Amino acid sequence: MVTPSIETMAWLREQVEQADGDLLREMVQTFAEARMDAEATALCHAGYRERTPERTNARNGYRGRRWDRRVGTMEVAIPKLRKGSYFPDWLVEPRRRAERGLVARGLSGVALVVSDAHQGLTQAIAAVLPGAGWQRCRTHFSWNLKTRVPKAAQDLVGSLVRSIFAQPEATAVWAQHDRVVRELTDRFPAAADLLAEAAPDRLAFTAFPVEHWRQIWSNNPQERLNREIRRRTDVVGIFPNRAAIIRLVGASLAEQHDEWAIGRRYLSAESLAKARGASITADASEVPMALAAAG
Repeated sequence: MVTPSIETMAWLREQVEQADGDLLREMVQTFAEARMDAEATALCHAGYRERTPERTNARNGYRGRRWDRRVGTMEVAIPKLRKGSYFPDWLVEPRRRAERGLVARGLSGVALVVSDAHQGLTQAIAAVLPGAGWQRCRTHFSWNLKTRVPKAAQDLVGSLVRSIFAQPEATAVWAQHDRVVRELTDRFPAAADLLAEAAPDRLAFTAFPVEHWRQIWSNNPQERLNREIRRRTDVVGIFPNRAAIIRLVGASLAEQHDEWAIGRRYLSAESLAKARGASITADASEVPMALAAAG
């Protein structure tokens, strides 16, 4: 093994520092895709399109994924396998889509944002809340998944997917997810591919305490709030002006705020403290909410 000299390292560092953003993005993307290719080869015990006696699996093309880093946003090609699923946990950690920054923009202290997969929302999350994780709403995802299977099989596939969320702890959730992907691969490959690709976003909730899971694996509370606002506005039908809309919707939101602040407790102070890795004896009003939902 040849050890680079100090002069060589200094020259390389200078070239990188002077390089433009496009070159740096290409370098990072090339390195990431080369590493993923090596990992897929190790899992299959054979290279791409290579046939060997030791081969236990085979490639099945690639799927693209948006990757946000400090050098910019790039589209990387993740290898797909014919059996099971592969996702590099070092590429995008389950709890975040963008690299963490010493930069504070917008709302601070957000650990997780729950929403559907609307492209505008996901881009805004990565841009405005760097370091925050993204949980893809399981209810919205189920609707998307049903379009990948025949109508007669939708109940079966739905039951299999729900079994993923019925597991008692994080390791079991991910293991069951892999089993479901393998089971769907032969009969419904399109559904299996979507399930495997969305795993880090659908299962981001597993990075939090188990007692939070039911509250954060979907944005159903936000949907219920939207339905309540629609119910109030439908009664009126036509508003005379913009100020009238703001008064009615504002009053509805204020009522919901008071109800959740006094009558209900979405997450307890103790469980929030556990999620943030700290002990707390203060009142819930002193604990910063680390979760957010988007419609």
